[in-house]
Amino acid sequence: MSVRISRAFGERPTNQSVASSYLENARQESSNSTYETTGGWSNFFDATVIGGLVVMLVAVGWFVAGLAADVIFFYPPGRFILRMITVVKGIMSNG
Repeated sequence: MSVRISRAFGERPTNQSVASSYLENARQESSNSTYETTGGWSNFFDATVIGGLVVMLVAVGWFVAGLAADVIFFYPPGRFILRMITVVKGIMSNG
């Protein structure tokens, strides 16, 4: 990584020039990076998708346990729907 300096030789660069140089390098690195598959597995199973699926399973279990006790909880179905949206977004973002 090199820092471009437009000042005369021997003078210290300003914070702004160093910061803009680092930001430009970061933009170039992030535009070149992609999700890679390893061992034939896709990136379907990232933290967003796994976390969303776990919360959905807990919500189903909570709702079923409430029904078994003749109680209807309203929070688990809402949580299930919101996490389902999160899981779909996670899958779509992974391509």
